Amino acid sequence: MPTTEFEKRLTGAYSRPLWNAKKGRGSFLIFEVGEKVERNGVVQGEYSFWIYCCHWRLNNGDILAANSESPEKKIETAVSILAGHSLVSVRIEVSEAIWEFTDGIRLHTRPYSAHQDPPEDQWVVFFPDNHSVTFLSNGELLLESPDEPNWEPV
Repeated sequence: MPTTEFEKRLTGAYSRPLWNAKKGRGSFLIFEVGEKVERNGVVQGEYSFWIYCCHWRLNNGDILAANSESPEKKIETAVSILAGHSLVSVRIEVSEAIWEFTDGIRLHTRPYSAHQDPPEDQWVVFFPDNHSVTFLSNGELLLESPDEPNWEPV
């Protein structure tokens, strides 16, 4: 049974195939889950995942597919392996996160620096109810409501 608000919110994304997995600007990774919806004029999934402002590495089993410092083409090729796979779990360990996907694919994120002041975003998940959760470099998860633009800890 999920114990945190974030875990509860994320359960609807589990076991559903990812689509539009791609490299954004720099080493920014984007992937979508669920039905297509429009947010601010952009088509996204019910669940939209943005991995940015952090170090990351993507493993296909025991093989490193790419990391945030890899050449652009290597990142593009590596992120394409996510397409059609499903998110199985997201495990948060202090200021790091391990994203588990089907077939042994793993995405590991960590902050650029453990001592960022103020803390910076590492990634954000947009949910079907238009709320979002941002994971900060200090390990804090923040919930943003479209009706209340202030962040609150989850």
